[in-house]
Amino acid sequence: MKYAINTNCLMEQFSTIDIVRMAGKLGFDGIEWGLPEKDYKQAAKDMVKASSDYGLKIAGFLNAGHLWKENLMRSYSEAVAGTGAGYLRVTAPWVAFNYDESLHQKQSFNELFAICRNGLDKLVELGSEYGIKYVIETHMGGLCASPVIGKMLLDGLDPNHVGLLYDPGNGVVEGFIRPRLAIEIMGSYLASIHAKNLRHVWTGLIRKDGPVRAGWSYEISLLDSGYVDWAEMMFAAKVCNFNGWISMEEFFKPEPEKMLKDGLDFLKQCEKESPSGPQSPFSTFND
Repeated sequence: MKYAINTNCLMEQFSTIDIVRMAGKLGFDGIEWGLPEKDYKQAAKDMVKASSDYGLKIAGFLNAGHLWKENLMRSYSEAVAGTGAGYLRVTAPWVAFNYDESLHQKQSFNELFAICRNGLDKLVELGSEYGIKYVIETHMGGLCASPVIGKMLLDGLDPNHVGLLYDPGNGVVEGFIRPRLAIEIMGSYLASIHAKNLRHVWTGLIRKDGPVRAGWSYEISLLDSGYVDWAEMMFAAKVCNFNGWISMEEFFKPEPEKMLKDGLDFLKQCEKESPSGPQSPFSTFND
């Protein structure tokens, strides 16, 4: 596997140079750069130079906006074309994060699916023009909360230019299926994996606006203390011959350097110790 740092949280307190220095010091292979909303073209140039100066690869760029907005997609494509980045993450339509949001979502899944698929069709053409692979993330609340929906969205499109960024931590909230099944379903569309972990938190009964409902939230946890089993994740990646980028995201507050180092050591241990194929005795359930 190749290991990267997602910078979306880090850039709140560290400069571009500080991030690449830390990544190099800790032994990461690359950076997954979060582009700012403004001046992203200049930011991309600065990120490319900093990565190159410290011998780090660019796993990908994030935060490119709504994938169905053609002019916006072309502008972001111009910003990252020729940088050697593995992918550019774009945003699928938002559906609903919870009951309250679903209550006010007037568009159906099928309507949003059509918007997204039409946008992806055009991105394949744009990707061919600029030499870019666009990815959408499996994200709770979004149209592509599940790897299954992701495969439905991309099915039949060129995996050289569109793909999926698999975030099993997000699946704790919505869309979780067993990691091996998820990676097998995504197949050649799997471009990268986000590494974080989440766990559910009981917040009490909700007693307003209608019937009483159960209140649940979630919190980000360290990699070894949430719902996602990273030993199982590494096993799934090996079984499916995935050897791409794993990018660490969000769990490294309040001590980024220490927590990133501990997280990298943990993932490498999981990778080393997980088997590379199914083990006997094999299940006879389906015999």
